Amino acid sequence: MPRLRPAAVGLALLVALTGCSGQPEETASRPAGPPAASTRAVDDVCALVPVARLRAAIGADPGAGVPSKGPLNGGQCVWTVSTTRRVLAQYTPQPDVFLPEGVVPRPRSATEVRGATRGFAAGESGTVLVVKDRRGLLLKTVGFDGGDQAAYEALAEAIVANL
Repeated sequence: MPRLRPAAVGLALLVALTGCSGQPEETASRPAGPPAASTRAVDDVCALVPVARLRAAIGADPGAGVPSKGPLNGGQCVWTVSTTRRVLAQYTPQPDVFLPEGVVPRPRSATEVRGATRGFAAGESGTVLVVKDRRGLLLKTVGFDGGDQAAYEALAEAIVANL
Protein backbone atom coordinates (compact mmCIF):
# COMPACT_ATOMS: atom_id res chain seq x y z
CA MET A 1 0.00 0.00 0.00
CA PRO A 2 1.49 3.41 -0.90
CA ARG A 3 2.23 5.65 2.07
CA LEU A 4 0.18 8.86 2.20
CA ARG A 5 2.14 12.04 2.68
CA PRO A 6 1.24 14.06 5.79
CA ALA A 7 0.50 17.12 3.64
CA ALA A 8 -2.03 15.16 1.56
CA VAL A 9 -3.69 13.75 4.68
CA GLY A 10 -3.75 17.22 6.24
CA LEU A 11 -5.38 18.66 3.11
CA ALA A 12 -8.01 15.90 3.17
CA LEU A 13 -8.75 16.69 6.82
CA LEU A 14 -9.05 20.41 6.07
CA VAL A 15 -11.46 19.76 3.21
CA ALA A 16 -13.51 17.45 5.41
CA LEU A 17 -13.61 19.96 8.27
CA THR A 18 -14.63 22.94 6.18
CA GLY A 19 -16.67 21.28 3.45
CA CYS A 20 -18.75 18.77 5.38
CA SER A 21 -22.48 19.44 5.22
CA GLY A 22 -23.21 17.57 8.44
CA GLN A 23 -25.89 15.53 6.68
CA PRO A 24 -25.73 11.73 6.62
CA GLU A 25 -24.82 10.11 3.34
CA GLU A 26 -27.76 8.32 1.76
CA THR A 27 -25.62 5.64 0.14
CA ALA A 28 -22.85 5.28 2.72
CA SER A 29 -21.22 1.90 2.42
CA ARG A 30 -19.39 0.08 5.18
CA PRO A 31 -15.64 0.79 5.22
CA ALA A 32 -13.16 -2.00 4.57
CA GLY A 33 -11.24 -3.43 7.48
CA PRO A 34 -12.00 -5.37 10.61
CA PRO A 35 -15.80 -5.71 10.80
CA ALA A 36 -16.20 -5.06 14.55
CA ALA A 37 -14.16 -1.84 14.61
CA SER A 38 -15.47 -0.51 11.29
CA THR A 39 -19.13 -1.23 12.01
CA ARG A 40 -18.88 0.34 15.46
CA ALA A 41 -17.21 3.43 13.99
CA VAL A 42 -19.92 4.05 11.42
CA ASP A 43 -22.82 3.27 13.75
CA ASP A 44 -21.61 4.75 17.05
CA VAL A 45 -19.01 7.45 16.39
CA CYS A 46 -21.30 10.09 17.94
CA ALA A 47 -21.45 7.97 21.10
CA LEU A 48 -17.66 8.09 21.43
CA VAL A 49 -17.92 11.81 22.30
CA PRO A 50 -19.81 12.45 25.57
CA VAL A 51 -22.21 15.34 24.89
CA ALA A 52 -21.93 16.77 28.42
CA ARG A 53 -18.12 16.98 28.10
CA LEU A 54 -18.43 18.44 24.60
CA ARG A 55 -20.90 21.07 25.87
CA ALA A 56 -18.46 22.06 28.65
CA ALA A 57 -15.57 22.33 26.19
CA ILE A 58 -17.34 24.45 23.56
CA GLY A 59 -19.49 26.46 25.97
CA ALA A 60 -22.67 25.82 23.98
CA ASP A 61 -25.28 23.13 23.50
CA PRO A 62 -24.05 21.01 20.57
CA GLY A 63 -27.47 19.49 19.88
CA ALA A 64 -27.71 16.05 18.34
CA GLY A 65 -24.78 14.69 16.39
CA VAL A 66 -25.32 13.46 12.84
CA PRO A 67 -23.31 10.34 11.99
CA SER A 68 -22.03 9.51 8.52
CA LYS A 69 -19.21 7.72 6.77
CA GLY A 70 -16.00 9.71 7.18
CA PRO A 71 -12.96 10.21 4.97
CA LEU A 72 -10.56 8.34 7.31
CA ASN A 73 -11.83 4.81 6.56
CA GLY A 74 -14.20 5.11 9.51
CA GLY A 75 -17.16 7.11 10.68
CA GLN A 76 -17.68 10.71 11.58
CA CYS A 77 -20.13 12.77 13.58
CA VAL A 78 -21.04 16.41 13.04
CA TRP A 79 -22.71 18.66 15.60
CA THR A 80 -24.07 21.84 14.00
CA VAL A 81 -24.30 24.45 16.74
CA SER A 82 -25.20 27.32 14.38
CA THR A 83 -24.78 28.25 10.72
CA THR A 84 -21.18 29.27 11.40
CA ARG A 85 -20.19 26.92 14.24
CA ARG A 86 -19.86 23.16 14.18
CA VAL A 87 -17.89 20.32 15.71
CA LEU A 88 -16.57 17.41 13.68
CA ALA A 89 -15.32 14.12 15.11
CA GLN A 90 -13.68 11.65 12.75
CA TYR A 91 -12.90 8.08 13.76
CA THR A 92 -10.42 5.77 12.08
CA PRO A 93 -9.47 2.15 12.72
CA GLN A 94 -6.15 2.95 10.96
CA PRO A 95 -4.61 5.88 12.86
CA ASP A 96 -1.05 5.14 11.73
CA VAL A 97 -2.19 5.59 8.11
CA PHE A 98 -4.73 8.42 8.42
CA LEU A 99 -3.51 10.23 11.56
CA PRO A 100 0.26 9.75 11.54
CA GLU A 101 2.40 11.61 14.05
CA GLY A 102 2.66 15.29 13.06
CA VAL A 103 -0.17 15.42 10.49
CA VAL A 104 -2.32 17.55 12.82
CA PRO A 105 -0.42 20.60 14.10
CA ARG A 106 0.01 20.55 17.86
CA PRO A 107 -0.30 23.97 19.54
CA ARG A 108 2.31 24.83 22.17
CA SER A 109 -0.28 24.89 24.94
CA ALA A 110 -1.61 21.41 24.08
CA THR A 111 -1.33 18.71 26.71
CA GLU A 112 -0.87 14.95 26.52
CA VAL A 113 -3.98 12.83 27.04
CA ARG A 114 -3.92 10.35 29.91
CA GLY A 115 -4.74 6.82 28.80
CA ALA A 116 -3.99 7.46 25.11
CA THR A 117 -1.21 5.78 23.16
CA ARG A 118 -0.58 9.26 21.73
CA GLY A 119 -2.47 12.46 21.18
CA PHE A 120 -3.23 15.85 22.64
CA ALA A 121 -5.95 18.22 23.82
CA ALA A 122 -5.78 21.89 22.82
CA GLY A 123 -8.44 24.27 24.09
CA GLU A 124 -6.97 27.26 22.24
CA SER A 125 -7.53 25.62 18.84
CA GLY A 126 -10.52 23.48 19.81
CA THR A 127 -8.71 20.28 18.84
CA VAL A 128 -8.56 16.82 20.37
CA LEU A 129 -6.51 14.07 18.78
CA VAL A 130 -6.42 10.70 20.51
CA VAL A 131 -5.01 7.37 19.42
CA LYS A 132 -5.53 4.32 21.59
CA ASP A 133 -3.99 1.15 20.26
CA ARG A 134 -5.39 0.76 16.71
CA ARG A 135 -8.20 3.30 17.01
CA GLY A 136 -8.02 7.06 16.56
CA LEU A 137 -10.32 10.04 16.78
CA LEU A 138 -9.80 13.62 15.66
CA LEU A 139 -12.23 16.21 17.00
CA LYS A 140 -12.08 19.77 15.64
CA THR A 141 -14.25 22.78 16.25
CA VAL A 142 -15.00 25.20 13.41
CA GLY A 143 -16.12 28.76 14.11
CA PHE A 144 -15.28 28.79 17.83
CA ASP A 145 -12.80 31.08 19.58
CA GLY A 146 -11.12 28.28 21.53
CA GLY A 147 -12.06 27.01 24.94
CA ASP A 148 -11.06 26.06 28.44
CA GLN A 149 -8.00 23.79 28.41
CA ALA A 150 -9.17 21.73 31.39
CA ALA A 151 -12.53 21.11 29.70
CA TYR A 152 -10.80 19.90 26.53
CA GLU A 153 -8.52 17.63 28.59
CA ALA A 154 -11.58 16.10 30.32
CA LEU A 155 -13.27 15.65 26.93
CA ALA A 156 -10.18 13.94 25.51
CA GLU A 157 -9.89 11.57 28.48
CA ALA A 158 -13.59 10.66 28.18
CA ILE A 159 -13.14 9.91 24.48
CA VAL A 160 -10.15 7.66 25.25
CA ALA A 161 -12.28 5.77 27.77
CA ASN A 162 -14.91 5.21 25.05
CA LEU A 163 -12.49 4.07 22.31
